[in-house]
Amino acid sequence: MNEINQIANDKWQMGKKPSITEVDFLAKELCLEYDNLAFFRWYCLVINILGLNRVREIQSRCSDSPKKGLLFSRIASEEAKNKVGLDTYRQLKGRYGTR
Repeated sequence: MNEINQIANDKWQMGKKPSITEVDFLAKELCLEYDNLAFFRWYCLVINILGLNRVREIQSRCSDSPKKGLLFSRIASEEAKNKVGLDTYRQLKGRYGTR
């Protein structure tokens, strides 16, 4: 595949929404890694907003921190708010609930 086709393919993949199975799998992985099962729905929200790849990038960025769950939540929350806007983020967060 030439470079132009690869770039177009990457952009198409960036706009693609992850499947429910992929979201659930990553959300469960985050719950176990950060020992916080109560955040499952919030992780699903963040994954749907930011996408699988970006969430994994944030996850790896936080892996060396002594409080990696807190750092992940802070970075992911800020990025999600910036991506969709604060009002939309709050509405979506309300739909996903706290439990």
